[in-house]
Amino acid sequence: MFVARGLETGHKDLIHDVAFDFYGTRMATCSSDQMVKIWELNGEGSSVAHWNCTASWKAHSGSVWKVTWAHPEFGQVVATSSFDRSAAVWQERVEKDNFGRGAGVVGTHWVKKATLVDSRASVTDVKFAPRHLGMVLATCSADGFVRIYEAPDIIHLSQWSLQYEINVKMPLSCVSWNPTYPHQFAPIIAVGSDDSNADAPKVLLYEFNERNRQWNRKESLKDITDPPFEDVDEEERRNSGSERWQNARSTTPVFGEWLGTLLARFWRLLGMMDAFDFGKGTTWETGVVLLPFLVMELM
Repeated sequence: MFVARGLETGHKDLIHDVAFDFYGTRMATCSSDQMVKIWELNGEGSSVAHWNCTASWKAHSGSVWKVTWAHPEFGQVVATSSFDRSAAVWQERVEKDNFGRGAGVVGTHWVKKATLVDSRASVTDVKFAPRHLGMVLATCSADGFVRIYEAPDIIHLSQWSLQYEINVKMPLSCVSWNPTYPHQFAPIIAVGSDDSNADAPKVLLYEFNERNRQWNRKESLKDITDPPFEDVDEEERRNSGSERWQNARSTTPVFGEWLGTLLARFWRLLGMMDAFDFGKGTTWETGVVLLPFLVMELM
């Protein structure tokens, strides 16, 4: 039996995104209150496992739409995107006391390493590339551009160079790298649009051409999310892109009188998860409930 546990986040406004780290033991949340919070899972595998907030800071001067983790090979790094037309890269810094009997780690805090300000409109999504591509970051914006940045020195993340700008010519809402594509082939990214034009494609695929060093448009699709592993049940893969999942902000009765608004669908190494923001009546009780994919199937 699946058990859903609520998490009182303390966010003062709508939560827009929830992201697990690579191992699934840390989680980041972001909100219209301009804050980002980091959570750690304590007591995993026991009946008293719970999430503790270990960091909280004001990340932007506008609503924070998305938060994403870099691969742990590059350290503890997250990136955020915001209505304030910027994306930011943050790195956890460990504070140590090297003297006295209490020598050792005394705490951590998150430091802004870079601000990416090339967008002329709201930056709606941000995603790190698969690790074999290096420290590479993609953003998409309401101005219709996908921008791809690279940090040439992974030790010093304060320097990011804009490598590519892809003009999709329609407002963009999300971006995703294909993480399982064979390394010997070209990288692929998918971008989604919330353009109200019924004839406009909603998801577009771009492939990198090594010969001319350009991103070329390949396909137009409906919404789909690639899992980070290859041995996924085929029916589950089909369901993740089926018609019933196209409305990513549908409201579904989940617990009696409570309504859960589906914010995003994403893959964890243990399976597919859904993130919800719950409201009661007209007053938002900002919190997060984590549900396995099968719970939504049963409803």
